[in-house]
Amino acid sequence: MYKYLTPVIILLFLVMSSAALAHSWYPTDCCADNDCFEIACESIVQNLKGGWTVASQWTFPRDVLRGSLDGLCHVCLPNGRPACIFLPPGT
Repeated sequence: MYKYLTPVIILLFLVMSSAALAHSWYPTDCCADNDCFEIACESIVQNLKGGWTVASQWTFPRDVLRGSLDGLCHVCLPNGRPACIFLPPGT
């Protein structure tokens, strides 16, 4: 029984540590605690003002765009308000 438990514990540790590392690169001016998170790039649409609308819910102006450090899309919503959007090159 224990031989199966060890891989599960190792996998859980890797998942938790990768989530912590992903959060560590968000700049403090965008993210206060856990306000930043990954979001599907398909849910992001460039709007006519040159900014982005995310999930038909939040609008981010172009001056809050940052480059994504992991090649995925992320948004920061402190207090539910758009602060930063991270997009990979070519998005």
